[in-house]
Amino acid sequence: MTVVIDDLDQGHAILTIRTDRGDFILDNRTDSVLPWNATGYTFVKQEGDGTGAWVSLDGVASPITTAAR
Repeated sequence: MTVVIDDLDQGHAILTIRTDRGDFILDNRTDSVLPWNATGYTFVKQEGDGTGAWVSLDGVASPITTAAR
């Protein structure tokens, strides 16, 4: 599970699939499966592999955000 900021500056949750070809995004807002860095989203955080910790993607620092509501 990955938390992003979408094109409307709102929080949105998407599913990230890790493969040997990279990380891909499954998103209920599109029929396309895209590489994570081709979505246009700002990535906030992602569930880590097995540790339960949240991590950034591809070494890119996650922005610090808070809920607006």
